[in-house]
Parts: sequence; C-alpha cells; structure tokens
Amino acid sequence: MPLCEECATVCLEVVLEEMTRAEEEERYYEGVVSRLEAREEGDTEGVDELERELDEWVEKLEELRARDARLSELERRVNSLNDQFVAEEESYWRDYSKWKMIESGLCARRWKMLCDSERFEGMLERLRSLYPLNDVFHIWHDGHFATINSYRVGTRAPGSGEVVPHQEASVALEFLAMAVQRILTVLSHACSEWEIQLSGSGACLVRRPSGERYVLCSEKRGVFSKLVVKTSFDVALCGLVCCVAEIGEVLLKASGFELPHAVERCGKVAGRCVRRAANSEESWTQCLCCLTANVKAIIWWCSENRDLTAQL
Repeated sequence: MPLCEECATVCLEVVLEEMTRAEEEERYYEGVVSRLEAREEGDTEGVDELERELDEWVEKLEELRARDARLSELERRVNSLNDQFVAEEESYWRDYSKWKMIESGLCARRWKMLCDSERFEGMLERLRSLYPLNDVFHIWHDGHFATINSYRVGTRAPGSGEVVPHQEASVALEFLAMAVQRILTVLSHACSEWEIQLSGSGACLVRRPSGERYVLCSEKRGVFSKLVVKTSFDVALCGLVCCVAEIGEVLLKASGFELPHAVERCGKVAGRCVRRAANSEESWTQCLCCLTANVKAIIWWCSENRDLTAQL
C-alpha cells in the first residue's frame, strides 16, 4: 500500500535513528573487544596470582560452609531444647495453677479450721464455767424443807403442819442417791462398804462384799410402810449416809475440806440417826436436810476444784 509523503518522512527518520544507534553500538562493541584483546595480551602475568587468591577464597568458602553446617546443627539442637523448655514451662504453669488452686483450698480450710477452733475454744471456756452437777442436781430449799430438782426431801417440817406426799419424798431420795452416785463417778472413787445401783424401779444400795440389796423406796414409789422401813429402807439410808461420809473423808484428806454437818459411817448426820424408824417425822426431815446440805457442799467443792478432782 503506498504511503503518503508525511508518513514516509516519519518512517525514514525512524530508520535513520535506528541505523545511527546501531552504528554507535557497533563502534562501542569494537572498542570493548579491542580493550579486551589488549588486556589479554598485557595481563597474563596476574592470572596465577588471581588463581591462588581464588583457591584461598574457595578454601574459606568451604570452611564457612562447614561452620554453617555446625551452626545449623547447633541451631537445631537449640531449637529442640527450646521446644523442650517451652513444653516444660507449659507443664510447670499447669502444675503451678493446679497447686495454686489446692493451696487456695487449703488456705480456706485452714482459715475455717482456725475460726472453728476459736469458736470451739470460746464454747469450751463457757462450758468450763458451768458444772453439770449443779444443773442436773439443783439443790435448794423450800421453807423448812431441803429440795433437789424442786422435790422436797423428808415428810414433815418442824413446827409446820405441812406434809410432803410420799411419792414426792421418794423421788427426792432417788435424786439424792443419783447425785451421790454421780459424785463417786466424778471422783473416780468406789465406796468400800456400799455400791449405789440405779434402775427403772428405783435406787438401791448393795452391801459389799455380800451383795445384799436394799431398796431406797418401795416399788410403788413412796409408801414408807413399817415392812419396808424394817427390812430395807433404813438399811439403804444408812448405806447412803455411809457413802457420803466416805466422800467427806476423801475430800478432807485431799484438801482439808470439811462437810458442814458431821457424818458418820454408822448412819448419823449432825448427831441424828438417819433411820426412819428411830426418829419422828420432824427429826427425820431435819436429818435429811443436813444430809442434802452436805451433798450440796460436795458438789460445790467438785465445781471449784476440778483439777484436784481429776487427780483423785
């Protein structure tokens, strides 16, 4: 296809530029080749030195490669140790967290035990301030009568027409026998002549060593009949007085404590015989009041001398 004059001019200019650039590159390459040829002819003397230097660099390169191999092995071992350390560290922190939880639980338990111990010590101190015999056997008086747990001891007070029912007097005597038996247990002492036994039918005293039993009241709880008085009741009362007298001797020997009313093993209290058949109702009631006062004094001594009581 024919070109116009302007397009032909442009194409000619482009071709001329390419030819000029090619000629310049030809001259440049010819100069380079000339210089290389001249250099090859003049620098043959330094080739040996360059080869020796190249050999040295090759040896150094081999040394560096060997060193790099050693460093790589060392790096591998370090990485292995690092992984092992990381695993052990994770295990340590797991164990640490677990033991921290255990320690927290133990601290909480320890704090609870300390609080409980302090609370129990307070309760123990309050309990030490009490004495069970004082609460279980409350001995007081009601006019001319001695009372134990609100039951009057005896049958008739002097100068008074008031008469205590037989059942109430029997229960009072049973409580009195229970108190004496409990005092003997607290003192860890056994009477040499008598043993107090308690049962559902009432209290009785057993003579040692024959084993003869004497009831302190009738099976009907309180009918002080002539038969009962002659056969069992008076002997049981004398046995009870004998136990109180022996307790008094133990306390006198241990601390010099004397009972407020003299008690003899033969059955006398404050100079009066405790046998019901040998006294009027008024005199017998006074004798039992003195006996009850002695039991109250013994309970007081036990509450005030607990350490000494434990050593008896």
